[in-house]
Amino acid sequence: MAGPRERITSHPEARWRCRRTSTAAVRDWVELRGFDGTPLAFQRVEGYRPPQWPGQESPQQVHLDFDVDDIEADERRVLELGATLLERADQVRQEANWRVYADPAGHPFCLCAH
Repeated sequence: MAGPRERITSHPEARWRCRRTSTAAVRDWVELRGFDGTPLAFQRVEGYRPPQWPGQESPQQVHLDFDVDDIEADERRVLELGATLLERADQVRQEANWRVYADPAGHPFCLCAH
């Protein structure tokens, strides 16, 4: 995308994703790049309705799993950035190694201990 790169100030979800992944953004578009350089792009949508998890009345559009070394430290960080804890799966099911959160726009994601 052409144009100057700048921090988004008008799109809360983009700002949140940038802080979570230390990524820059351009206006209403955010691109995250993994270790191999493959982009994952997010775009602003007018009339957005946040997903309802686990129900499907307003279904999720995306679900990301983040592998983390220290789930406690990363939980503190995402909560400080505005995430909401939805389920502590690791405390409900003995075999689970993940916790489910929602970003400030309501998209569910998981922190997965590895």
